[in-house]
Amino acid sequence: MAAQLVEALGPSQDELHEHYVPGSWTPHVTVATRVRLEQTPLVLEAAYEIVPLTGTMTHAALVDAGTGTVHPLAGVP
Repeated sequence: MAAQLVEALGPSQDELHEHYVPGSWTPHVTVATRVRLEQTPLVLEAAYEIVPLTGTMTHAALVDAGTGTVHPLAGVP
């Protein structure tokens, strides 16, 4: 699936980090970016109550978690 996604998104001006390369990457969605560690069980409990989730992807980006820099992916509107 990762290879198909990388192909569908097209080329990026940024080199893929080793963890995003097809064969190494696990697609994921971050549902709570500002949760403290002790709050994690509450977030997981709430998420599991509504899994599976359905939705439509409207945009995608690579985000540098260290700096917050966002690199939009060209193949997604």
